[in-house]
Amino acid sequence: DIVIYNETWLKESILDSEILPTSVYKVFRLDRCSFTHPPDPQNRNKFRKNGGGVLIAIKHSLDIESKVIPVKCRAEILSIELTEKSGRKIILSSHYRVGTLGTEHHERVTQYLHNIRRRRRVECLALVGDLNLPLTDWEQGYSPVPIEQAFIDTFNDLSLQQLVRGPTHYKGNLLDLVLTDKPDLISDLVVDGKHGICGSDHYTLKFNLKLNAKKKKPVKRKIWNFKQADWVNLNRALSSENWDRLLRGQNIDDAWRIFNNKFTAHCINFIPKISVSDDFQPPWFDSEVYDLCRKKERLHKEWKESGSDLKYLKFSKARREFKDLVNTKLDANFTEPDNRNLINKKFW
Repeated sequence: DIVIYNETWLKESILDSEILPTSVYKVFRLDRCSFTHPPDPQNRNKFRKNGGGVLIAIKHSLDIESKVIPVKCRAEILSIELTEKSGRKIILSSHYRVGTLGTEHHERVTQYLHNIRRRRRVECLALVGDLNLPLTDWEQGYSPVPIEQAFIDTFNDLSLQQLVRGPTHYKGNLLDLVLTDKPDLISDLVVDGKHGICGSDHYTLKFNLKLNAKKKKPVKRKIWNFKQADWVNLNRALSSENWDRLLRGQNIDDAWRIFNNKFTAHCINFIPKISVSDDFQPPWFDSEVYDLCRKKERLHKEWKESGSDLKYLKFSKARREFKDLVNTKLDANFTEPDNRNLINKKFW
């Protein structure tokens, strides 16, 4: 329902829809710039333009108000305010800290956190991110590194407890943190290992956040009906275009715009659209899984109606086959060496 990214490496030219389906998620971004990541004070000409950036995305289906908190900070930190129907507010923040940043950066983040925590009717502050504090002993609340100890003191002043216990990096360091002043609102925190959904040297964190928010009823949206596409005429139309004349001499951005407009226009002519419910399904839930799911449900209904032991055995077998197929499909999306782009194309 809520996705938080650190080190997005995004820039203005990359659309939200290239990262997450904007029909499913409301996306909040803070990309790296010279304001949020100032140049090295020891060398003003040194500035790592690529890298950094934070993102928070909320599913549209959550019946909760979400908005960015307009408090500026010269650090890569983004906060959104979630407001329930009752008026209760929860602040969710994402922060990425480059490990070499020092006292000036710490003071900016400290002032920022105090400012947002003073907002009215805020019940909880949750801060998630890669803060690069590898030598901190979170059980003892101590670090031999002064800048790390300064962050520990700031978190103590704000009553923020750090909930992650295991390493979050493949080298064994605990770098990615979940801090909150209401630990009872966060449960089932899990650190995914190397084979989680995140193709990174960092591990994925998963947890439940207690929100009094219902799911909205799904809305209808239009999608391409590829099964009814007129591929012959679509290919003929694409082949008839003089692409060399259209694209020659264009810079990459204009060439992409021209190609995209032409390609989309032909798709509209030869691929019909259908209305579907806006429920999101994982990419591994394909037609084969769907058919087996329907079979399982049909056998379950037959067993319930008849009470027959034979019907139950058939249902039990179908249920086991369905679970095995789902697990196989899910694993293939992450580990299948011949289809590495499948999860990117369908999921992201």
